Amino acid sequence: MGRDSGEAETSPERSQNEHQKTGTNRTGCVPSHPEVPELSGAMINKNILPCKIHVPFYGEKVFFTHGLKLNYELLLFWGPGAPFRNSFYLHEDYKSASKKYELISKLRFRIGLLALLNLLFCPVIFLYQILFSFFHYAEILKRHPGVFGKRRWSLYGRYHLRDFNELDHELALRLNRAYTPSVKYMDLFTHPIVTIVAQNVAFVAGSVLAVLLVLTVIQEDLLTAHNVLTFITLLGIIVTACRVFIPDENQVWIPAELMHEILGEIHYMPDRWKQEPHTVEVYKEYTQVFQFTLVSPD
Repeated sequence: MGRDSGEAETSPERSQNEHQKTGTNRTGCVPSHPEVPELSGAMINKNILPCKIHVPFYGEKVFFTHGLKLNYELLLFWGPGAPFRNSFYLHEDYKSASKKYELISKLRFRIGLLALLNLLFCPVIFLYQILFSFFHYAEILKRHPGVFGKRRWSLYGRYHLRDFNELDHELALRLNRAYTPSVKYMDLFTHPIVTIVAQNVAFVAGSVLAVLLVLTVIQEDLLTAHNVLTFITLLGIIVTACRVFIPDENQVWIPAELMHEILGEIHYMPDRWKQEPHTVEVYKEYTQVFQFTLVSPD
């Protein structure tokens, strides 16, 4: 998914953006004020920062969390001996070939030290993540139970699709325009068994929910009964969750047109995404940048 070669563009007007992607502006110079997202995004796109792991029986999987992002930034930008300092320009020592092996040794030591600190604080971090996730998801589930079925751009996707010198609101606007065709594209790929199960579960839960609602209208005292309100809430959540896996009966199979519309907004994608948008492989790769909210909550 890097941009070294084999990527589609929307038009010749993208030439300026191409210079930006390679770290240059119109004059061919490095941007005068590079920032952490720009430098990190460039290193991610060039596969300098490893963000992918190989999962047995699945293949390549993107693994780029906020914790990993923080560790990268500590190593490269904020920590002692970081290569990028003083307005995020590369430290002069790293431009000297004679100090190459010395700097490699120091960087290896810092990586090992940071890994040890992560290991020591792992129980505390794990407990914090469990508590934070529980309360965070509980609040979302209470207010917006259907939000987990929606998708959003992953952290990796926001870095991978970012143009150089692009402001945050410009990136957000561009990705927002690509959101609707992206949702339509993802909805084209559904598993028949999952759809059948979701339809049956939604039917049963919806039927019970309808009966309870009718009974509460006839006899309002039921609302004060033990667990009745809880059952109504849970059944409503189940019905809402099942609808996510039930495709629209009126949708049309046009993956190529949708992918072309997406390309017009995100500007860059591997050629195979444009040439084979109907394949499951391309669908799986696109899920790396466009995930369910439950998987990519922030």
